[in-house]
Amino acid sequence: MKLRFIKTTILEYLNEQDKFNNRIVAYHGTSSSLPFESFESIMIGTGIVSSGKKYDGFFFTTEKENAEYYSEYFICKVLINDIKTNPKESKHPSTILSLGLEKKVNYIIEDILDGCIISDIIVVPKNNLNSIKIIEWEFIGDEEQIFNKWNYIFGDEDGFVNSDMIEDILEIINIDINFLIKIPIFKKYFNSKK
Repeated sequence: MKLRFIKTTILEYLNEQDKFNNRIVAYHGTSSSLPFESFESIMIGTGIVSSGKKYDGFFFTTEKENAEYYSEYFICKVLINDIKTNPKESKHPSTILSLGLEKKVNYIIEDILDGCIISDIIVVPKNNLNSIKIIEWEFIGDEEQIFNKWNYIFGDEDGFVNSDMIEDILEIINIDINFLIKIPIFKKYFNSKK
């Protein structure tokens, strides 16, 4: 428990320092069963919260636990650049995202109850996605469940999957196998199909 407190305190300190540089480390929970290399406009509206509604951007949290609340399988840790302080009284993320879209600005909304705990929320409009850098992916789901999902994605009608089939499907959907192999849970799955 003490180690987790120290890690959290260090992360908070670093984020406070980065606020002066207009950048921050944050987290995003995703419903995607395959990690991706960058955030793209086409992904908007596919998340757990969205339920098909498109918000014209993405939402991030400074608290990993909040990202987990919005995820089925993975959370990604990101570095977001060019962040400005929320200029409005409103703490409603979609309202601030609309303002960000209009002004082409990323905003931070401080101390808001979102998900399960209070955190800072960063809104990044779709016209500013180049300010997000994915640092790492963390698997938080059930291994058997994700392996079954991947078997469905990569397998044939009989449920057979091998590493060649995985590589072929990834090439078709334009995902770099070398990127995915760096993610431990995917590497384990891929190696089990050789």
